[in-house]
Amino acid sequence: MARRVVVTGLGVVSPLGVGVEQSWRALLARTSAITRLPALKGLPCEVAAPVPRGASAGEFDPSTCSLLRAGDESSVASFAQFALAATAEALANAHIALPLADEVSHRVGVSVGSGIGRFEAPPPTHPLSRWRTLANCVVFLTWVFPTYA
Repeated sequence: MARRVVVTGLGVVSPLGVGVEQSWRALLARTSAITRLPALKGLPCEVAAPVPRGASAGEFDPSTCSLLRAGDESSVASFAQFALAATAEALANAHIALPLADEVSHRVGVSVGSGIGRFEAPPPTHPLSRWRTLANCVVFLTWVFPTYA
């Protein structure tokens, strides 16, 4: 018997923007998120595609993520914050509220994809300290789906 999967929610945190709609519009407009980063000057590659940060639409603001608590910005790695924000959007998109009831929790799955994990930041005096900028250049796509048809 073939099993079906139904995608019911999507969430995106990417260099093209935060949110499915923002990222999709930028993708359709053939927008490039690649930019030269001054923090990488002098390295073999000086370009990257950072996730936009701020309080405007399409920018990542950890204070708006329902799965992050106050203070998590300093203790949770950027890539994990991005994953949580994409997951929160996917859950909202699927109209799924947490916590899940026990009788339905086994019927829900989550798929998360990442382009990069975590870059450990070297000490500020280290020649590679500029690489910590790359911690902001991660793509997260999250899908929420029931594991049944």
